[in-house]
Amino acid sequence: MDYDAENKIVKQYIKDVEGKYSVSLTKRLFKFAIRAFGLLKTIRKEKDYDVFRYQLSKSATSIGANYEEAQGAFSIKEFASKIGICLKEARETNYFFLFTFSFLLFTYHRR
Repeated sequence: MDYDAENKIVKQYIKDVEGKYSVSLTKRLFKFAIRAFGLLKTIRKEKDYDVFRYQLSKSATSIGANYEEAQGAFSIKEFASKIGICLKEARETNYFFLFTFSFLLFTYHRR
């Protein structure tokens, strides 16, 4: 990651810490994970859907867990790296949400 990208991440973090958002990112990520689990409970308990539930639960909770870990970073470089992992996990979660919903819609319309 280049210096400008790291600097942008740090500035966004400082903006969050300074209270410019009504709810902290930590709390928002926690709520996201809880909502993701709530959604996963609505998916049928069939073997075909186990992979979706597993992947979504892992990636959706990993975003917040990695963000928490970033709070203990010893350097800007380490912090930027951990935040980068959060972004990757968020993208993975997005992919699995889209895949799951597409699969569910496909199977529903085939009936």
